[in-house]
Amino acid sequence: MWSDAAIEEADALHTPADLLCERLMATPALTQAGRAAKVRVLLLGSMHSECNNWRGPDELLDWDISLTRAVLAEFAGMSEGEISNV
Repeated sequence: MWSDAAIEEADALHTPADLLCERLMATPALTQAGRAAKVRVLLLGSMHSECNNWRGPDELLDWDISLTRAVLAEFAGMSEGEISNV
C-alpha cells in the first residue's frame, strides 16, 4: 500500500515530532496550561489514528471512553466542548 519512498518521507516528519512529544511529556506540567497542552498532545498524537471515537458529544460515547475523557478534561482544566473537539 505505501511505497518505501512515502514511508521515508513521512518518517522525516514524524521522527522530529515524536522527539518533541517525548520531550514535552518528560517535562513536568506545573501550570494548568501545561496540563492542557499535554492532554491535547496525547489525544492528537497518540490517539488520532487508532481511535477517533473519543470525539463528539458525550452522550454518543461508550461509557469507558466518556469516563476517560472526563478525567482527562478535569486534569487539563478543559471544558466538555474543548476536549470533545481536540
